[in-house]
Amino acid sequence: MILYFPITTNETTFVRVRGKEYQNKMGKRNFISFIVFVLITGVLGNVSGTWTKINSPTRQTLKTVCFVDSLHGWAAGDSGTVIHTIDGGQNWALQNSGTENEIVDIFFLNRQTGWAVSWNISSIFGTILLRTQDGGDHWSNAGDPLVNKFIKSISFSDSVNGYLGGLPDVFLQTRNGGLDWTPVRIDTATFSHFPVFNFALYNVNYGFACGGHYDLAGVIWRTVNGGQNWSAQGVGPEPVHQLQIIDSLHIVGVGGDPEFGSSFVCSTDGGDSWQYQTLGIFGIASALAFRTAAEGWATLGT
Repeated sequence: MILYFPITTNETTFVRVRGKEYQNKMGKRNFISFIVFVLITGVLGNVSGTWTKINSPTRQTLKTVCFVDSLHGWAAGDSGTVIHTIDGGQNWALQNSGTENEIVDIFFLNRQTGWAVSWNISSIFGTILLRTQDGGDHWSNAGDPLVNKFIKSISFSDSVNGYLGGLPDVFLQTRNGGLDWTPVRIDTATFSHFPVFNFALYNVNYGFACGGHYDLAGVIWRTVNGGQNWSAQGVGPEPVHQLQIIDSLHIVGVGGDPEFGSSFVCSTDGGDSWQYQTLGIFGIASALAFRTAAEGWATLGT
């Protein structure tokens, strides 16, 4: 199903969710036409246009995908599976990651340099980071395992500055290309132990992280000085799972709760303030991408 949500509110209103009020100020400009592409239990219906099934070199479940341009991309998932395309996804080839553990996130800075997040629940209970410097042809462990830490997201703003987010209360940064990871400095202790799910980095200085706890708060962290300090702000009652930066002022995030449905947040002032709104749809919005500055697509599921 495709749902279309024009956001044209010209005044400040408040959304009340379970006894709490959240500001829902959309401003005097039509900020965005938000299109939600809903996937529920694998059923796809009432969608205009066509989707083409691409032959996959694996039968393993793929859980993460990353493209660095219109042609070069990678996907990864169960049993250490990594596949790679050089023609915009028309054809995919297996790559040897060197692990049989589940890969939950993959990130490439360019066509050569990339990282993968692997969860190990056997001999080393925690996360193992993998790195490649030849486009995924060869992978190696990037530092020591993170014991009892489960990373959900990895992102780099350049070849040396990167971030890890996960649980329990994992928010780490590197200044040397992943050789060492240290906790970031958060300006408030209010949300210091909340899980971090995703990053959106505008440049080396300006970026965001998002996360939160169900039934407690959705949280967005922001840095304007290259990660030296992060400010945290509660933006709603449920976690924010993914953020997308449209430009230096406009940022959108999606999330939700299994019981109360999906929601989104947006900022029109570079993250100084956030507006929260429920979508009125059962399910959790877990991923977000924008085709243009005015049209966004989010996947929802249970």
